[in-house]
Amino acid sequence: MDELEIKEYIQFMGFNSKNEKLYLIERNAPTPDEKEILKNLPFRQGVLDFSALLGSRVFENREIEYVFKLFNTPYNQRKIVERTIKQKLMVHPRNKLYDTHDSNYYWLGKCKSVDVENGERFNQLTVTIVFDCYPYMISHTNYFDDLWDDFEFDEDVANYTKYKVKGFLTFPLYNAGSVSVRPKVIVDSQFSVKVNDESPKIFEKGSKQDYYLSLRPGVNEVYVEGTGTIQFHYQKEVMG
Repeated sequence: MDELEIKEYIQFMGFNSKNEKLYLIERNAPTPDEKEILKNLPFRQGVLDFSALLGSRVFENREIEYVFKLFNTPYNQRKIVERTIKQKLMVHPRNKLYDTHDSNYYWLGKCKSVDVENGERFNQLTVTIVFDCYPYMISHTNYFDDLWDDFEFDEDVANYTKYKVKGFLTFPLYNAGSVSVRPKVIVDSQFSVKVNDESPKIFEKGSKQDYYLSLRPGVNEVYVEGTGTIQFHYQKEVMG
């Protein structure tokens, strides 16, 4: 009987589950736990919740678990596969984890554990891989790179992110993600940039991310002053 084609796979650094002939059996990506900041005051009903004091909920890392099976492989070869998988996954620090389940995004994390179970009866190997990941999925491309193959018509909004300015200009920037992001601002001369109700930030010629300048989910009103070209590069983050 011909082998079934492997269509679902993951890739992390030099590891590709399809190349190892691993069939994905199960994927578990539960929502992350919230970083709760609660204060229980005497003589007051309930508790005070300061978890979203800055305007949005904050989450812990999340664990993503994959269960694979390797079929029809003699025991000595299964042991080699086990060592190969552990070597390719466990030695690397935090990096991009690609999953065909969400082809336009990646996870940012590191491999936490690799557990294997041998099945002698059918010469199979069950491999359980757990990753410790940043709570949000991150889009592959900058928004908006004008790449229609990656454009999600049900969720994204076409939005110019590059402007020529003579004096001052006001325009919207749309963040289609689930959480605020810090854009990289690229200018060819000095610019002042104000987003929503935040105080203006000064950007000198070059490329820079300012920790205090962010784009909240949805429409952001941007006001810039300067003469030249200004660009905003950012990737959306979604709760997958």
